[in-house]
Amino acid sequence: MSHLEFSEEKFQSRAILGKARTPKMVSFFIKKGIVKSEKTAGNFLIAMSATFFILSIFILGYFVFGIRSPFNVSSSYSPEGIRNVPPEILNDLPLDIKSQIERFKNK
Repeated sequence: MSHLEFSEEKFQSRAILGKARTPKMVSFFIKKGIVKSEKTAGNFLIAMSATFFILSIFILGYFVFGIRSPFNVSSSYSPEGIRNVPPEILNDLPLDIKSQIERFKNK
C-alpha cells in the first residue's frame, strides 16, 4: 500500500494576497446604473450569456441549416390544412366557425 503525504501549505484567500478587484464588466454595469451590486451584475451577465447563446442557436439554424421558423404553425392555416380538417374536430367546432370552414372548402 502506498503512503500519502500532505503538504502543510495553507490556502491563502484573496484578502490576504491583496485587495480584490472588481471585474471591468461588473464595474461598467454598476457605473451605468444597470445593476446595483456585484452579485446582481453576475446574475445579469449569466442571463445575458444564456440569451445570446439561445439567439445564436436560432441564427445558426436560420442561416446555416435553412430552418425558417422553429414554431412553424402556418401550415395548419393554409388552404390545404383548412380543407383537411378531420370530421371529429369539425363537429366539435362552433356553428359560425364550422360554416366559415364549409364555405372555404366549397371555393
